[in-house]
Amino acid sequence: QLACVYADAYQITKDKDFADTLKDILLYVSRDLSDEDGGFYSAEDADSFPEEGDQQKKEGAFCVWKDAEIRSILSEKLVSDSSKTLADLFCFHYGVKASGNVSPSQDPHKELVNQNVLIVRGSLSDTASHFSIAPEKASSLLGECRAKLFAERLKRPKPHRDEKILSAWNGLMISGFARAAQ
Repeated sequence: QLACVYADAYQITKDKDFADTLKDILLYVSRDLSDEDGGFYSAEDADSFPEEGDQQKKEGAFCVWKDAEIRSILSEKLVSDSSKTLADLFCFHYGVKASGNVSPSQDPHKELVNQNVLIVRGSLSDTASHFSIAPEKASSLLGECRAKLFAERLKRPKPHRDEKILSAWNGLMISGFARAAQ
């Protein structure tokens, strides 16, 4: 349903943020929830093992990040300001904090302590302005950062995928793809 809602929102408003979110949804579904014979799987679990060999799953383990992990992976200096790194840009844009950005009130089981959920916290133009670079350059650098983190995330144990293929849900997904193509 979200794909349809974002497609409609973009078609009505022409707001690029709706189009970008729609692209991300469709990329995720086509990459992670597509059966090789053409259907779409039902879901992925929210919990997974933080590392290979762990015995206890944790909510969000596949998707959340510690500040130090991000800073290690994105340590390359910015050309525009050698005192700043790609991590500084990325962490500013996504609200990453050394102590984590998940409120204790939203983490009753304390599984997300010192972890960061990647959520855009400001506009691209705000991020670009903060780092004195063009918005197009900020967009390109953030894309680079996401690609590097995605490659690193693929090394983590993946969450369980529910491989049921439900006709009604597949109809919704097909509708989302069709509306996105309009």
